[in-house]
Amino acid sequence: MEIQKWEYKTVRMDNESSVQDCEGMLNRIGGEGWELAFILPPSDRPDTLVFKRPTQLPSDIVFTSDLKKTTEDNIPGGLA
Repeated sequence: MEIQKWEYKTVRMDNESSVQDCEGMLNRIGGEGWELAFILPPSDRPDTLVFKRPTQLPSDIVFTSDLKKTTEDNIPGGLA
């Protein structure tokens, strides 16, 4: 079994950011494969978001979208 390795990214939030700015930024980062891991609470600085993503996908990983496609392919009529 392989050991999963992670890489991390931190983003400091500007208190002046609008909700739309935050959503756009989160969607962009999520599209790059980053997942929000946790938020560091503010002390003397703005909130810091910490993201993580696998450095390399395990060879035995199965995506749910692949499972659905396989399931649909095996069902008569192709509907799940």
